[in-house]
Amino acid sequence: GWLGGLGFAAAALTVRDRDDWIGWDAETRRAHQDKFVSMSRFLIRNDIHCQNLASRVLGLALRRLPPDFEHKYGYRPWVLETFVDTSRFSGTCYRAANWRRVGQTQGRGRQDQHNQAGKSVKDIYVYPLVSDFRERMGLPAHAGQGPLPVDQGLNGGQWAEQEFGSAPLGDQRLSKRLVRVAQAKAQHPQLSMPQVLQADTAALKGYYRLIDHSDTDAVNMATMLQAHRACTMRRMQAYRQVLAIHDETDLDYASLGECEGRGVIGKNQTGTESKGLSLHSTFVVTPDTGLPLGLLRVECVAPELKPHHKGKDKRYIPIEDKDTLRWVDSLRDSVEVAHGMPGTTVINVMDREGDFFELFDAWRCDPRGHVLVRAKHDRRIDGDATLFESVKRSPIQARLVVPLCRRSARPKKGRRAALPA
Repeated sequence: GWLGGLGFAAAALTVRDRDDWIGWDAETRRAHQDKFVSMSRFLIRNDIHCQNLASRVLGLALRRLPPDFEHKYGYRPWVLETFVDTSRFSGTCYRAANWRRVGQTQGRGRQDQHNQAGKSVKDIYVYPLVSDFRERMGLPAHAGQGPLPVDQGLNGGQWAEQEFGSAPLGDQRLSKRLVRVAQAKAQHPQLSMPQVLQADTAALKGYYRLIDHSDTDAVNMATMLQAHRACTMRRMQAYRQVLAIHDETDLDYASLGECEGRGVIGKNQTGTESKGLSLHSTFVVTPDTGLPLGLLRVECVAPELKPHHKGKDKRYIPIEDKDTLRWVDSLRDSVEVAHGMPGTTVINVMDREGDFFELFDAWRCDPRGHVLVRAKHDRRIDGDATLFESVKRSPIQARLVVPLCRRSARPKKGRRAALPA
């Protein structure tokens, strides 16, 4: 019998987020839009219950459409698009079939001549049937939101404009200020901003106005890094594999006694608290040479003491009340990004802090890419075997030569300060 059906039609004339992803102008769009096809209908009967059926059907349709289209119209399409009403569907089958979400519609529809936006907002998914569709239109391979070569736009003063110029800070003057701050800091990365701008009082005042802006919803760490995050994601698409390194760093501001907004980042042997901030980051590099591609996610918090957790078994504290939730959020963000780049495998790398159940459970629920965690707990695996013992018994897989700097064979002599009698 019939399982359902699919329908195809001409692509939408203009969709802002899709057009930004492609990177074409109006003239190029008019010349090549016939090579873009829309999947306007996709139905599977409600009484059919079969796991992974929708993504399987999509895969079969993608392989069948190009030759059938060529037989009917004399040429093959380059890109497929479709729209998902998120109020009714989540689009999981499209992500499972390696479609890429590139944005959302404005809720207007085809017949909205009066700009009333009476339709529901839909997610936009695309699937390139040919990888070089931009080059076929005469566009650079890195046009729009396509893969960005790692050396593109990083010469001279271009890099700051590329990485920060489109930061959505609510005022274009603030975005320009951010670009100038980044350029100045890059020239002297070892100095503080007052030292960098000591010869330009006006620029220093502008810097303080930027970081102390009253509208924290518009000017914050996330919005400042949003354009850089987009560039990082595009650079990731240029590689088959990337490493997303998750780590946490404590920023010690104990010496800044008048500084407000600090949290407790630790205590010494006497119980004295160290004040500062905790920074959790996801840093993306290439796996072969460790070439930096950028920061995918950054979260900075002022940790607070939780006396109500004192003495409790950590296993029974909800993950939402633990500081380790940042690791789970970071992994989920990386997995969500990986869904948008089916040609790139994201390998998440974490140290011993990432060895806890909730993190592995989050990845198990959406296992996109890979997770590599340095073991902290000697967990039980198959049967009665434990992790550490199994590793010891496993055959050697590889040998690495680690170069060490030359050292003197003689032990270093200690120094004793002369004390007065």
